[in-house]
Amino acid sequence: RARNISVAVRMRPSPSAAAAGAAEAAGTLWATDGDCLVDIQGGQRINFDHVFGPSAVTAEIFDVCVRDVVRDFCGGIHATVFAYGQTASGKTHTMYGDGQGNGLVPQAAADIFEVLRRDMGDEVLSWSMTLSFMEIYNEQVTDLLTDGGVEVKLLDDVRGNLQLIPLISREVTCPADVLACVADGDARRRVGETRMNDRSSRSHTVLRLSLESQLRGAGCFRRQSQLNLVDLAGSEGLKNTQATGERRREGSNINRSLHALSKVIQALSAMADESTRQAPRQQHVAFRDSKLTRILRSALGGNSHTVIICTASPDASCYSETRSTLEFASRAKRVQNKVKVNLCTGDQARVRKLQEELDGLRRQSEHKHDSEELIRDKQAELTCLLRTPSAGSGWARRSSAGSLASDASRRSSLAGRASSVGRPRASAASLCRQSSAPLGGAAPSPAHASERVGAAASPWASPQDGVSGRWLQASPASDISLASAASEAPEAPRRCSASFLSCLDEAAGPDDDAALDDGFSDDSLGPGVLERETQ
Repeated sequence: RARNISVAVRMRPSPSAAAAGAAEAAGTLWATDGDCLVDIQGGQRINFDHVFGPSAVTAEIFDVCVRDVVRDFCGGIHATVFAYGQTASGKTHTMYGDGQGNGLVPQAAADIFEVLRRDMGDEVLSWSMTLSFMEIYNEQVTDLLTDGGVEVKLLDDVRGNLQLIPLISREVTCPADVLACVADGDARRRVGETRMNDRSSRSHTVLRLSLESQLRGAGCFRRQSQLNLVDLAGSEGLKNTQATGERRREGSNINRSLHALSKVIQALSAMADESTRQAPRQQHVAFRDSKLTRILRSALGGNSHTVIICTASPDASCYSETRSTLEFASRAKRVQNKVKVNLCTGDQARVRKLQEELDGLRRQSEHKHDSEELIRDKQAELTCLLRTPSAGSGWARRSSAGSLASDASRRSSLAGRASSVGRPRASAASLCRQSSAPLGGAAPSPAHASERVGAAASPWASPQDGVSGRWLQASPASDISLASAASEAPEAPRRCSASFLSCLDEAAGPDDDAALDDGFSDDSLGPGVLERETQ
């Protein structure tokens, strides 16, 4: 369903009034009136979903704004809560509190496990939750749960989903586990002293909780959801901070990423504005201008229940920054998200998780050789799942001898067409010597290959004929050998080698389900594939 981003504004006590010992710390330039902020200097009234004055406590903000977000997260809906505002306006205090458990993050952690325990017997059979913690510092994403500042790469998979690799995920089973991870990551977060704040955040942080739950009476279906708790670094004016050197460079990068976020909000709000419905609605939204907007893409106009808490200062010296924050909030509350419950089958969830683990291990193995054995184990498990018919997709492997023989004949037909362009031919024996073993075991001898393949000449060129000798791991001869082996021993269990499966994946791709289910054809491989593979 369509749902607008919910926006709340929290006015912090005025620093100047507090220093003067005034009883009312609301300042003189802004006043609160219900869910409305009054600009005393400009004479303007601005309405928001919720407005909290200087006397409001964080527990009140949680009950009004965040408790429903927690319920939706436990119900299988993606959710995001982030604090936005100028530096020293109270964002980190709102999100994490003062160490006494009164921030939004500690309260959300306690409420999440309370909801899961309450629903455990009635609706949920089992659940598992993981946590990851990252920061964006000078447009570089790092993992806060590992030592050494490991850089996290932002990559898009074949479906367009963002993958963060390598990013550590720790399993959490209680609020104490969440708070321990937060404390561990907070110790690595970059902070510094400025003129406006003794402990100023120099980076954006994203605390991500991932929940997977098995529903009662839902068969193989599972719910999957993510909760992002984001603490943004504050926008900084050089005239107020008077930063120099490294602090000035950090402030410049912070302002650049917040400006990219503001442009995204402006574009999304313009698309949803009633006054622009007559104009073309397809506008470019610059999500890729910043790492922050790429990570928060699903929360901004996507599939997420999003709450933005804008913090502001009523002090006279911060008037222009407060006006800018409120203008951002006014645009953000017009953005519409498309919220839905995220369901997937158990096999799909397992396949996705294994693929993500394999991608991470492959990248780690470039520097660590001890990951190779773990990669082989994960690859074997993934291969077993993909060959299972219950996986429910075109990636299920065919297991009948007839299907293998049909594939072999189609691939042989295609190979015959390739020979018509005048390429030299190689013998079946030389071909089998160059290719990998078609069945789990050593490569067949030339005599054995000739016995299986027969005297038919191969259309593929051999090194002796002056053509490059790089062979595909699953060549037409390999397919014929597989089909012959299947027909010779129909009762024996069939084991396709990893090289044959990887060749199928490379030739067909994740979107060619028809090619995998109905066999290869000229159209499924595409023009020129055989020529490119031979070269």
